[in-house]
Amino acid sequence: MSLTQLAQKIISEQFDSIEYGVDATCGNGFDTLFLAGLCSEGGMIFSFDIQEEALDKAEKLLADNNITQSVMLVNSGHENMERLIKPKVDVVMFNLGFLPGSSSKICTKPDTTLRALNSASKTVREGGMITVLCYPGTDEGRIETEEVKGWIAGLDNNAFNVSEHLSEKPNDTTPVLHVLRKM
Repeated sequence: MSLTQLAQKIISEQFDSIEYGVDATCGNGFDTLFLAGLCSEGGMIFSFDIQEEALDKAEKLLADNNITQSVMLVNSGHENMERLIKPKVDVVMFNLGFLPGSSSKICTKPDTTLRALNSASKTVREGGMITVLCYPGTDEGRIETEEVKGWIAGLDNNAFNVSEHLSEKPNDTTPVLHVLRKM
């Protein structure tokens, strides 16, 4: 099982349905589609990406799966979620790095990711969850992964329960999944 699948499994085990969710890194739209599948009637999934190409791919994926409502594709950086989303959300998913099949030069950056994590920590409701999938396989990814780990280490232990998940054969370049449950 990939760490992406594990993140989805963990969310599915905690929530039968969600009212509001955020895909903080839309990419190809797979997490957006997953969250839309959990979305209750009248709820909304907000999916952020700075690349029109990513939002177009997600829009096609959603249409191909007959999801025409309950998703708002947002052409903005994930660091803006707190400003753009008013209700408290059940889940925020981060899948850091770059858009698969696209230029790796356009990728998440530690400074905006940390601002987005701060935003997510305020936007997620008590009992909600944040998942963060990091990829330390490149220099930029390694730096971002270390910054995320440092941010998580600074969280109030009474506010979040944190777990870390590694692939079956971990090394310095394998992805890492962080799951933060807000208490």
